[in-house]
Amino acid sequence: MSSNLITKYSDTEIRGLLYQARSGDATALATLERRARNGHVNAQRYLGVYWFRTEEAERAIYYWCAAFPHGCHWSRYYYGKALYQGRGTAQNRFWALRQWRLLSGHPGSVGRLARHALNLYATEKTD
Repeated sequence: MSSNLITKYSDTEIRGLLYQARSGDATALATLERRARNGHVNAQRYLGVYWFRTEEAERAIYYWCAAFPHGCHWSRYYYGKALYQGRGTAQNRFWALRQWRLLSGHPGSVGRLARHALNLYATEKTD
């Protein structure tokens, strides 16, 4: 993957497309899907968020998993959330906790959120 796929479109533009798609703009949704299929990591992440909030939550899993190999930590966090809730995929709380444990050492807000999720939802299940 070339680095320009990440920087070609700003986060602001992608978030704007997400907002428009949520408002019912089919063109914005099509644009997000095209960019996600072309490997734009942030488009994959935000499109996953879009689909997770609909009745077709399983489509979110596809986009988040597509972003994993490119180092999208937020997609891994959201994937853990889906696993924990059993929304869009089979419920697997052990694997959800594992996703968050992988992120817990990450600096920044995704690491803090993962540590919070671990503290909130930790069970007797361990690796």
